[in-house]
Amino acid sequence: MGEGRQKITVTVEGIPLPTTVANATEEEVYRKAATEVQARLRFLRQTYPGLPNNNYYYSMAMLLTAVDKINMSMNVDNTPIFDTLNFLQGEIDEVIDSKRKKK
Repeated sequence: MGEGRQKITVTVEGIPLPTTVANATEEEVYRKAATEVQARLRFLRQTYPGLPNNNYYYSMAMLLTAVDKINMSMNVDNTPIFDTLNFLQGEIDEVIDSKRKKK
């Protein structure tokens, strides 16, 4: 285990899930994620009580989580980053042009 890494265990559906985290911030993310997954599974069990087994609930929870992740990544506005990069590229181009003209 790398220096500063810590072993933790989060629990979902009574299943202990051991993992290793780099710091307290990462540990908090894992604990919040476990809470979110547990809430999602609870919602699915209440909404669809007749599914044949746990695999359906787990698969649906994974699918919904992946859909949320993809939706969030598609809705990220990168315009400010690209505007800054374009501005910096213009600045660099000006410096290069001025150096070339001085030769």
